[in-house]
Amino acid sequence: MTLRIHILGPLGSQGTYAATDTHRGPRPGSISNISGAHTTTWEQLDVADNRAANGSQNLGIGPASRVALLGKNFSRWFEILFGANKVSAVIPVNWRLAALEVRHPIKDSES
Repeated sequence: MTLRIHILGPLGSQGTYAATDTHRGPRPGSISNISGAHTTTWEQLDVADNRAANGSQNLGIGPASRVALLGKNFSRWFEILFGANKVSAVIPVNWRLAALEVRHPIKDSES
């Protein structure tokens, strides 16, 4: 299964993962990502990552927290990644790293 995400133009003041905030307004019905036969629009992704952000906050995760996200690309990965970024708590970790290599970004970020 292949996942493609489309990030177009400037991405907002919060950085790369503020893409849903930037693209939802001018193009809510445009496709944000494709995973197999499933497509997600920017509006759907924004709703989903807001749900992830709210869930994170309900668990006590916030700006002082760090969430290490280790996983292969799939549609929910972006919802979790973007949602955790909305509460300033995400540290994406490359799933291709060896076990010893994963330790550094997690330890360095205090995840």
